[in-house]
Amino acid sequence: MNKIFIAAILLALTLISGCDNRKKLTSTSIPFSIGGIALGAAKNSLNNSNELMACSPESNNKAKCYVNDTNVQYDFFGANAHLVSVQLYAPYTNIAEISIAIKGKSISKHEIESAWKLNGKCLNSYDIDASHKFDSETSGYFARTLKEFNLLPIGAGDFICLADDNSFIKYNQYSDKTEGSVDIYYLKDVFANNYRYLFKSKSAYDNAKNEISKAFAKKPEKTEINRCKGYNPNGEEHGKQMDKLALDAGYKDAYADKYFTSFVSELCTGEIDDAKEYVSSGYVPIRTAQFTAKHFNISIQFAEPSAKALKIEETRYSLVGLGICQACAGNAAMYAVEKPESECGKLVAQALSGNKNAIKAIDEFPSFCEWKY
Repeated sequence: MNKIFIAAILLALTLISGCDNRKKLTSTSIPFSIGGIALGAAKNSLNNSNELMACSPESNNKAKCYVNDTNVQYDFFGANAHLVSVQLYAPYTNIAEISIAIKGKSISKHEIESAWKLNGKCLNSYDIDASHKFDSETSGYFARTLKEFNLLPIGAGDFICLADDNSFIKYNQYSDKTEGSVDIYYLKDVFANNYRYLFKSKSAYDNAKNEISKAFAKKPEKTEINRCKGYNPNGEEHGKQMDKLALDAGYKDAYADKYFTSFVSELCTGEIDDAKEYVSSGYVPIRTAQFTAKHFNISIQFAEPSAKALKIEETRYSLVGLGICQACAGNAAMYAVEKPESECGKLVAQALSGNKNAIKAIDEFPSFCEWKY
């Protein structure tokens, strides 16, 4: 059976980047696809461009095959895809799931929305929180259901996108070293309908926010879309450009983490209020933000983050450095600063002192460390 899979399922990764020789995995003409492989594609329609490692059963009705990535790098929206896999369900005739692991650059939801024409159909954790606060009773129910099945974006850089035919992409950002994963598959109707309610709730929230702005006769501060000269998130050199900008802006390790790249994305796509929030929350140093705005010739005033915000971010960063997951570290840091005598606050103190059991406990995201925003 494995030989049949290997002979029949071959990845069409033939688009070569002119500068870095990485194989292009994305296509603007075929959303929810990787290197020509799209959801539902017949295995016999794929070209013999790359060999697959031996396929094997993952369950009694599902097979998983890996792309042989030896000495090969693939380009997915500027990031390096160092592991690619596809899954087929019985009778093993069509692609059912596509997964890749990425590193080297974070990906923003704006890049996916723009390239795949999914405006209004992507949500990040900030969007989910806004929807929940605006319509806590009903929106909260749908969000909790999605969370139980691990379908919600949790971390600051995570997001999802959903098309009309239920094609679904879930992007998870693992760490400040811009490592993450992308999973593409068809979402079941019940979960897709839950997300569509959240889309409506988020849209209603945005409309209400605009009405409030009008009522107070204050136009929201906004730049023109793509005002930043030279900013091209879909460009082949985007990752290198962000790393250089981060170095020039004061990052000591010359590496653009997910907060910096997301900040630049918000700044250059006109989401000024969101860009300011990265600074006021302490995620991006104010001097870095000022340099970056000046670099793109954008006039903007940033507020100094509060001492508490800086302490929370410093604690979160320290916890992430211990190997604790982003969402776990972010929630635990809130308790450490806001409620240091709480069970979670004390656990954080133990973890920061090197207690391995405490580190493991926080990384398992216990309910008493889930911050109630």
